[in-house]
Amino acid sequence: LSEVHLRRLFIMETGMSPHQYVLHHRISFASALLQSTDMRIKEIAWECGFGGEFYFSRQFAKSMNLSPSEFRKKILRLKHKE
Repeated sequence: LSEVHLRRLFIMETGMSPHQYVLHHRISFASALLQSTDMRIKEIAWECGFGGEFYFSRQFAKSMNLSPSEFRKKILRLKHKE
């Protein structure tokens, strides 16, 4: 299989490019860590495979429409209402 053909098959199967797929799963893992741990944003960025906190925060905000810290605050508020 050529790289182009494999990419095309991957998109047909998943609906997203390999890069988008990996990014989606990294963001998903990060959101779980933000909800369940007290890890610092920088530590979560590294744990999820991002090169640094700034890039992680930018990608997270792009995907979730909230910065990681805003996301964590929102989750905490929701947990306290329960």
